Order: sequence, then structure tokens, then C-alpha cells
Amino acid sequence: NCCSTAYDSDKNDRCDVNLTEWNDSPTWSKLFFQPAGQHYFAYEYRLSGTGANAKFTAAAYADLDCDGTFSTFERYGYGDPTSKPGNCAMKGSSAFYKNLETE
Repeated sequence: NCCSTAYDSDKNDRCDVNLTEWNDSPTWSKLFFQPAGQHYFAYEYRLSGTGANAKFTAAAYADLDCDGTFSTFERYGYGDPTSKPGNCAMKGSSAFYKNLETE
């Protein structure tokens, strides 16, 4: 929760960036993902299976008005069974899911 002083040292309701946490995370390092600066969202990436059987969920959660209710944005997808190892090709994904987007 970016509204928490544990993650927001300057109390501007945005999460501080700790690049060490992002760079030391095997998941985010492999995805080459990290926020460029302070941010409102907490991010999550879940993976199951491997290769052509891989399925993932990428999600972002935020309490934009600091009332304890979170918005959710998610994207689901799965691996391309025809791709070669190391290509990380995606065969398809569902529509973008969002819930309570202005929370």
C-alpha cells in the first residue's frame, strides 16, 4: 500500500522506488521491469508451467485515494507452443481485466 509510511517516506501517497528490491528480484530482473520513479501501484507477476505450457498473470494494484479499497488491473496470457526456447513468445491473452479502476 503506497499510502503507508513504510513505503512512502515523503508522505505524498506514492511508493518510493527501491531499485535494489527490483534489481535483486529474479522475476523483475528477467522481465526487465522496474518503475522509473515514485509510483502508485504494487505489481505482481505469477507464472505457472514452462515452455509451451507456460501461463502468466501480470497485475497491478493501487489504493489511489488511500481509503483502503484497491483497484485491480490484470492481464493473462500463455506461451506459444510453436516458439523456440528463449523466444518468450506469447500465443494469446485474454482481454485486460480491471476492477474499481479509480480506487
